[in-house]
Amino acid sequence: MTQTAINYAKALHELHISRESMNTVRELMENVPAICEVLEAPVIPKEEKKRAIDRIFPEETRAFIKLLCDYDRADQLKNICEAYEEQYRRIHHILKAEIYSAKPLGDEKKQEIEKFLQEKYPDMTYQLSYEIEKKLMGGTLIKAGNMEYDNSYEGRLHQLELKLTGR
Repeated sequence: MTQTAINYAKALHELHISRESMNTVRELMENVPAICEVLEAPVIPKEEKKRAIDRIFPEETRAFIKLLCDYDRADQLKNICEAYEEQYRRIHHILKAEIYSAKPLGDEKKQEIEKFLQEKYPDMTYQLSYEIEKKLMGGTLIKAGNMEYDNSYEGRLHQLELKLTGR
């Protein structure tokens, strides 16, 4: 993610552009790749791009997207949407955590993970996603914010190796 995308995302928050509108923009761009191609294409006149923007995007985001087209920065729109969501989670104290395991986790294990996260991040609310990772032999791998907590078998073996070799 670029600093430009982060700066635009901060400006959108300051302008009180709703999360719902930004999610709509992100979903449109993910589900209809042709939109990105049109906005980024240098051969398409800016006036045509602006007409397309008026027909496709939520009203409160149109002026911003038109501005990006005027400055030939429409290629940054996906990154801006990602930065906006990160900024939103930071402002509202929402921790996004991805939990990877070799097999589906039971309720007891999920509660154990939530308790662990509450101890590490007491002032946060959580947005958790659980995924099966076939590469893991067992245990869990938690990616929360910028941190990674590796409690997988491979991770524990690696930690043991480091202790034994003194590295």
